[in-house]
Amino acid sequence: VKLDATFTFTTYKNEVTKIAEGVNFFDTDAGEGGRIGGVFIRNAVGHPLSSFFGYEVIGLFQDAADVSKSPTQTSAAPGRFKYRDANGDGAITSDDRVFFGSPNPKFTYGLNLNASYGNFDMGVFFYGAAGKKAINYVKWWTDFVPSFQGEKSKAALYDSWSPEKSAAE
Repeated sequence: VKLDATFTFTTYKNEVTKIAEGVNFFDTDAGEGGRIGGVFIRNAVGHPLSSFFGYEVIGLFQDAADVSKSPTQTSAAPGRFKYRDANGDGAITSDDRVFFGSPNPKFTYGLNLNASYGNFDMGVFFYGAAGKKAINYVKWWTDFVPSFQGEKSKAALYDSWSPEKSAAE
């Protein structure tokens, strides 16, 4: 009988320190008031490579009064996303986009287990990554109004909010 176990652990940190003049990596205006299916990755000095960049959702508009007292944004209506006015100018524009995460994990780990007996052997490998963010594109296409208007997730889109059943409940 032979048993073998190997544990691996890796950590790294990356940061963009310089970008060549005139180069604009994946930095596009995603539209006023929200990400309209465009690119939302920005490579900027001082941030990790391929950091997520866009509008920070701070809640849902609850009623018309909430819409009128909030910074102006395109398509604002009860039940829709309310975005943070990051620059404080009273209007949600492309200048209000902020960095909101990185796809790079803080660390990865793995465990490799092997066992053998005579002419029989077996191996199992476990792997994981922690401390990263992920964007759920499926949810974007199925759950949010501005995206594909075909099939929507009925529970997520139509049953999740109403004036009678607000997010506070």
